[in-house]
Amino acid sequence: PLAHRHPTPRLRRRGLLRRRRPPGRELVGSLAAPEAAAAAQEGRWEVVGCTAEQLHGFNQPFQLSKLPLPADFPKLYAEGKAALVQAVKRCRPRKLDVPSDADLYSWDVQEGDLVILGSDGVFDNLHDSEICDILDVAAAADVDHLPPPTLDGARRPTAAATDPVRLAAAIAEAAAQRSEDKFADTPFGQYAREAGFEYAGGIQDDITVVAAWITSR
Repeated sequence: PLAHRHPTPRLRRRGLLRRRRPPGRELVGSLAAPEAAAAAQEGRWEVVGCTAEQLHGFNQPFQLSKLPLPADFPKLYAEGKAALVQAVKRCRPRKLDVPSDADLYSWDVQEGDLVILGSDGVFDNLHDSEICDILDVAAAADVDHLPPPTLDGARRPTAAATDPVRLAAAIAEAAAQRSEDKFADTPFGQYAREAGFEYAGGIQDDITVVAAWITSR
């Protein structure tokens, strides 16, 4: 299940969400305490684990790339890509990011959990609590199709449960709308202020969302 608004997405951050358990029951898998936010009432979504962003500096996320070598320059000039050659020449020598640089995570999951993968344009524009609110609304129409909670508080998704494509599309659309809001209080704006920059509103960037239910099938 994939909803996207950009042809070359860069997935950066993932989250594990779960409907809130009954009061007094301990949640498992909440590895990311700074981002973990308890829902305001029973039955709402909450983040029980998410990855941390890997950055070289403000607005400089890890990303996979392959720069042209000097031996490639003649061909690039012939293709009319002189600007690319000049840009490469201006680059300061540095180690390129490789797949092995990625942090590894492991979570305990249960049926009924929802995994969300998103790119920069999602999590730079939407707060985790807002994504939970979006899921509340997007799944509300199908809540009657879910079976009653089990003893451990989980609600198992069935064939009639909300299509994850619908959930992903709802998040992607909200992020796209927020990216055009010049006055919104966004995560990117907060990061910018923490880094000493003045920034207000959303930021237009690649927007890609993948949503998947955890099931036993």
